[in-house]
Amino acid sequence: MRRLMFISLMTAGLATAASAQDANRLLEIRISGDRGWVVSCTLDRGDDAPVEATRRGRGDIETIAARGVLSGSCDYSGPTGSGDMKIVFTDENFPEKCPFRQEAGRCVGRFGADETGTFSF
Repeated sequence: MRRLMFISLMTAGLATAASAQDANRLLEIRISGDRGWVVSCTLDRGDDAPVEATRRGRGDIETIAARGVLSGSCDYSGPTGSGDMKIVFTDENFPEKCPFRQEAGRCVGRFGADETGTFSF
């Protein structure tokens, strides 16, 4: 009886730890492309305060990342005048929430110059 109770408590503890760990998986939005693009996101983390982040294209790869994200949305505008922008979206909590097309197993959005819009997940 004691052994069964111990196993039940251990199983419950592991389930709680697993769901806490799941809630802390990473959402990552990587943006790259020609200069002049802008991406602004609001990430909802449930009980925690939302994460608001803006990244601007300066010729490098920029990243927006947070743990425990349940949903969110981002506004984007492509490079000014000419060029392209690429967004690679990774959500370890909800991989099925890809707002773009699948390319080689990754969730990827591609946008042209002066193109604007919003994506949600």
